[in-house]
Amino acid sequence: MNKKQSFIFKISKVCTLFLILWITIPAFGYVSSTHPRLLFNKVEEKEVKKLIKKDPLAGKLASFLKEKADSMVVLPQLTYDLNKYGNIL
Repeated sequence: MNKKQSFIFKISKVCTLFLILWITIPAFGYVSSTHPRLLFNKVEEKEVKKLIKKDPLAGKLASFLKEKADSMVVLPQLTYDLNKYGNIL
């Protein structure tokens, strides 16, 4: 496995972890009842920022996710078409 494949494999593992957390945290009631509903609070946000600075893999993941999000911002907004019953297609 080359470096690129290894990096993609690690990213996929981390993304899978985030997906599992995203699905399971609301089921156990850990999601804040305040708006906006986030997966972590201000203290945890600071810890994540420290982790991104300290851990190279976390930094690469944060950069990757930011690049993906930035690339999506410029895309045109999707339109929602309705069928004859008023349901979104």
